Amino acid sequence: MLEDVNLRCEPGWAVSASSVAVVSKVIAVKNNVGLIHLNDGIYGGLSEVNFLDCKFPVSVFDRAGRSIIATYRDWRLTGPTCDSSDMIKRKYRLPETIKPGDYVVFWYAWNIFSFYYYAI
Repeated sequence: MLEDVNLRCEPGWAVSASSVAVVSKVIAVKNNVGLIHLNDGIYGGLSEVNFLDCKFPVSVFDRAGRSIIATYRDWRLTGPTCDSSDMIKRKYRLPETIKPGDYVVFWYAWNIFSFYYYAI
C-alpha cells in the first residue's frame, strides 16, 4: 500500500537545532543590579526565548575563547536596543566574574526567522 508513496519532509529542529548556537558578546555588566547587556537580544537571534518561555543551555568564554570557571550567580540579560521589551524573562546562572568583551553562547537557539532577517 505504501510502496507508491514518495514522502519528503523538512527535518526541522529535531535534526538541526543541535548544530547551531547563538554567540552574543557582553557589552556591559551592572553588578549592583545583576544585569548583563548583550549585543543580541529578542529582536535578533534570541527572539524565541520569551515567546516559547524557554531557557537555552549556555556557556561563557573570555576574549581568548577560554571557558570561564568561577562561582555563578543569577543574571538578567538584555539585548542591544533601548526597548524595555528587549529583556529575557528568565534569569541565567552565569559567572560572577563575567565582563564586557566576554561571550555568552546559547546552545540550540537556532531561529530560522532571525537568519532570514539578517539576510535581508
